[in-house]
Amino acid sequence: MKKIACASIAALMLVAVSCKKDYRKDIVGKWDAGKATLESEIFVTIQADGTLTTMISGIGMKPMSGTWQLNSDHVTFKFPGLELSYRILELDDKILVMKWKYARITWHRMK
Repeated sequence: MKKIACASIAALMLVAVSCKKDYRKDIVGKWDAGKATLESEIFVTIQADGTLTTMISGIGMKPMSGTWQLNSDHVTFKFPGLELSYRILELDDKILVMKWKYARITWHRMK
């Protein structure tokens, strides 16, 4: 009886782990990350090779390059001197919703 219970628990754990969503393909693309100021917007391009580029419109700033890593539902964006980590709450072909310990962030996919 004990062996059956252990085998059942192990099988349930395998099913739970295999059901986790892999966001690698879905996160790649061009995103509107919202307002930087009243007059400018932040745009992020995430590439499949683990690199990303951010640009703030209307202020004459050069695009900033960085990298990204995904571990299950946690994404980390790394820039020189800055590392940002978020938990993905929702991701589809239109929207990316992430949570940081202080805020909820929503990006919209650009067509």
